[in-house]
Amino acid sequence: MASQGAHPACLFLALTLLMTGAATAILCTAILTNYWELITFDREAVEAITARHNNTHTLTWLWEGKVGKVSNPRPLRPLHPYSF
Repeated sequence: MASQGAHPACLFLALTLLMTGAATAILCTAILTNYWELITFDREAVEAITARHNNTHTLTWLWEGKVGKVSNPRPLRPLHPYSF
């Protein structure tokens, strides 16, 4: 009897295992590297931007001055539900 090649289910299983392994490797690389988590700002520039907006925005420094939180205490004007 002549060989008819691999069964389609076996090929599908192999492709699924290959794609799952590749996705797992990519996710592990993303989780184990913290390079993408680091964002730095010039503190004076952030303070200058907030000062430019007078009394509309407030700046609060958190975590020993490492994180700046800019907030707008005034609520935004509600839009008409049918305006685009």
